[in-house]
Amino acid sequence: MITLPVASIYEQFEKVSRDFAEKPALIYLGKKYTFSQLREVTESLAANLYRMGVSKGDKAVLYLPNCPQWVVAWLALQRIDAVAVPISPIYTPADLEYMANDSGSETIVCLDTNFGYVTQVLPETKLKRVIVTNVAELLPWWKWLIGRGFNK
Repeated sequence: MITLPVASIYEQFEKVSRDFAEKPALIYLGKKYTFSQLREVTESLAANLYRMGVSKGDKAVLYLPNCPQWVVAWLALQRIDAVAVPISPIYTPADLEYMANDSGSETIVCLDTNFGYVTQVLPETKLKRVIVTNVAELLPWWKWLIGRGFNK
């Protein structure tokens, strides 16, 4: 039987981000993010989550669509050995409340568009920390400018 070396997902990501630092890791809406950029923002979020009290074994809901923030949040949770609880961004407050309570999550990462749903369920859950992001933060400047022109 072949014995494979054991390494965490994050350890593998660190190795790849060192070996292929300037290679594209993500391409989102035409913008490329290198492995070194992805690792830098992941380490920053992981450190901030840790400072906020998220630690090994804690659960955090990822209430995000398919976007770079989902990848960053998931990797940051892996970095601090926390548990990601990914859920669909189209879930209603009732769904969100059930899943937050069922998982025992104390942290949630969401888009600003879902923040209203999160605030509705906060009193009924054990959620202590809410991290809010938006898609516009990652747009190229010209797409952001067009969006602002249309009040989006």
